[in-house]
Amino acid sequence: MEFGIGIPSGVDGWKATQRAEACGFTHAWFYDMQMLCADVFVSMALAAIRIRVATGELVPTNRIAPAAANR
Repeated sequence: MEFGIGIPSGVDGWKATQRAEACGFTHAWFYDMQMLCADVFVSMALAAIRIRVATGELVPTNRIAPAAANR
């Protein structure tokens, strides 16, 4: 059975992801809270060593399409 965890995007989100992976989680979803936290794509890049990552939510109105598609 696979389990996932939701993590707020931030510079230290990779630490929570690393701990979650050690506890047996296989997926990590990062929340796109542009006004409160760091860029969700940067958080995902730092965390994507061995665990699968995805955005738990992405606010398309806060990003122009070419910038989001470029990630």
